[in-house]
Amino acid sequence: MGTEAEFLEAWIEAVATVGPSLFGDGMDPALAQDKSELEPNLSAIRRRITTMSTGESAFVAAMTCFYSEADGLELLQQSNHRSPGLRSIATSLDSDRRSLIALLFATFPGW
Repeated sequence: MGTEAEFLEAWIEAVATVGPSLFGDGMDPALAQDKSELEPNLSAIRRRITTMSTGESAFVAAMTCFYSEADGLELLQQSNHRSPGLRSIATSLDSDRRSLIALLFATFPGW
């Protein structure tokens, strides 16, 4: 299990990959001092999820699962993924995004 600081570092990298408009209040992710500053912006994500590529929507939904599994699974269903499981997510992601999700798993301190 990782520390809060390790998770935050990985989370900042993941948010920067997606773009800050979907997490927190749109601030530069590098300025975040706590994960709560970069929580998923569910209203923005819900508005955009159906227009994202399969890989981007899977990545955003998987990230959201770290904050709320129910919301993340709902997002996967909204984006028409075949199933809301890890296999479906993994096959939808490119290697960079798959590595970031793996890093989030590895550093997740639980809360």
